[in-house]
Amino acid sequence: MTQPPPRPEDRDPATPASPRPTPPPTDPLTANLIPPVDPWPAAAPPQEPYPPAAPLGGYPPASAQGGYPPASAQGGYPPVPPQVAHPQAAPGEAHPSAAYPAAYQAAHPAASQPAHPPPPYRYPAAFGGPAQVKSLRVPAVMATVGLILTILYIVILYTADPVSITLGDAPRLVLYVGIFATVIYTVVTFLVWLHRASANLWNTGHQLTWGPGWTIGAWCIPIANLIIPMMIIREVDRESRDHGPGLFAAYAVSWTVSVLLERSSRTASSGNTVHVVETVATIAAAITAILLIRRVTADQEQRFRTV
Repeated sequence: MTQPPPRPEDRDPATPASPRPTPPPTDPLTANLIPPVDPWPAAAPPQEPYPPAAPLGGYPPASAQGGYPPASAQGGYPPVPPQVAHPQAAPGEAHPSAAYPAAYQAAHPAASQPAHPPPPYRYPAAFGGPAQVKSLRVPAVMATVGLILTILYIVILYTADPVSITLGDAPRLVLYVGIFATVIYTVVTFLVWLHRASANLWNTGHQLTWGPGWTIGAWCIPIANLIIPMMIIREVDRESRDHGPGLFAAYAVSWTVSVLLERSSRTASSGNTVHVVETVATIAAAITAILLIRRVTADQEQRFRTV
C-alpha cells in the first residue's frame, strides 16, 4: 500500500522544503512556435519634447553652442602679405612688362595700335549694287552709239551732193532706211537709259517729282513733250550728282531749237539759213546728250556701288 505524501502542516519547519518539480512542457507545435499575442499592447512610452527655438532670433550663435574655434586655435593659415600694385603703362605702351611674370610673352606690337573698323564691303567690279539698282553701262553705250550714228548721217546729208542722192531709187532708199533705223534705235536706247537712271533713284529713296513712268509717257503728250522731258532729264542729272545746270541747259536749248526748226526746214533748200541752224542745233543736241549720258552713268555707278 502506497504511503500518501506528507501534508504541509505535518512538515517540520526546520527541514527545508524540497523544490517543486518542473511541470512537463506543453505541445511545442503550439506553445513554442507561435508566441502568444497580446490584444492590448502596452502604451508607447512618452516622447521627450523638442527644445523650444530661440524667440524670433533664429538659432543661437555658434559661441553659445560651442561653435568652431577661431582659425588661430587650429593653426590657421598664415596672413596674406600685401599685394604689390601693378605698374602703370607708359604712354603709347600696351602693357607694362613688369606687370606680368617672366613666363608670359610680351604683348604683340600691334596691340598698341588703335582698333580700326573693318573696311566697307566692296561689290564686284562689273556692277554689284543693291538689288533694286541696275547698271547703266550697257544702255549708255548703246544710246551713245546711236547718237554717234545720227551725227554721221546728218553730216552725210548736209555735205553730200543732192543730185547724187536723188539719182536712182536704190541709193536714196538705202540712205533713208538707214536714217530711219538709226533714229528708232537711238530713241529706244535713250529712253531705256533714262528710265533705268530714274528707276535707280526712285528705288533708293530719292524724292522725285517725275517718277520712272514719266520718262516714257511724257514724250507722248503733245506740246508738253517739249517741257516735261527736259524737266525729267534735269531732275535725274541733279539727283545723281548736281554739277550745275550748264551742260543740261546747252542740251535743252539745242534740242528745243532743232525740234522747232525741223518742220520748217523740210521745205527749204539745203543752203537755207533755217536748215543750217537746224542741222547745227541737232548735232549740238546729240553731242551734249552724249556728255549727259556719260556723266549721269558715271555718277550713279560710283554712287550706288558703295550703297
